[in-house]
Order: sequence, then C-alpha cells, then structure tokens
Amino acid sequence: VLFGTSTVPLTRRLEADLTTQRMKYIVDEKLVRTFLMSSGNPQTPTPVGEFEIFQKAPLMRYRGADYDLPNVHWNMQFKAGGYFIHEAYWHNNFGKRTNSHGCLNMRKEDVAIIYKYTTIGTKVVVVGKTPARRVVGT
Repeated sequence: VLFGTSTVPLTRRLEADLTTQRMKYIVDEKLVRTFLMSSGNPQTPTPVGEFEIFQKAPLMRYRGADYDLPNVHWNMQFKAGGYFIHEAYWHNNFGKRTNSHGCLNMRKEDVAIIYKYTTIGTKVVVVGKTPARRVVGT
C-alpha cells in the first residue's frame, strides 16, 4: 500500500461573478486564483446559474451581425446558444466593464491557465448581477 497517493480526482470549479467581473478558479473548495474578466452587456447578458464545460477548442472564429473575430484562443463552451469562456484580444476592459454578447472574456494568458486545468464536465457557476451601466460599481 502506498501512503499519500489517491485515485480520487480533484474537484474543480470556475465561479464567474458578474457584479465584480472576476473569475475564480477553485480546486477542492480552495480558491487557487482569481482572474479579471468581462461578461455580457446588459442587452446581451451572460446567463446566471450552474453549468458545465461541454466543449473545448483551442482556436475558434466568432461571427455575428456586428462582429467577426478570427483566431480566438482557449474556448470553453459552458451553455448551448454560444456561451463560451475565451480570450478577448480586441479589448482590455477586464475587471472594469462588460464587453460581450454573453461570453466570458479573459486575457489570453489567464484563460490559457483555465483551459489547461479544466476538463469537459468542469462546473461553471455564474453569480451576481450585470452592471446596469456596464461599469463595475455602477
């Protein structure tokens, strides 16, 4: 018998707080790290609730009526209908204001860490309230 070894996997969870625009990475109920993020705008909010990552892709292109964003890294879909956690090279509003159509935007180097240490089935919990005027604290 080997002591100090375990076959029980660590529980991992992402917790996105819309009020503070922060993403927490939690392992075995211990906060490992907090990252800045930008969530959906008031007109295109990020859904609140408990979800799971069900698709991961290292590189994607996002297209909509008013945007075309190629070469977006570290994509993790947590809700059907196009809700992803991913990098956002087109802005630097992380932690300051909302900036998306419902996705959770992060700095490339930050979301790369989350992408590496999460798997299909990792829980994503979205809490809080979207800032009414898009700016944190308003």
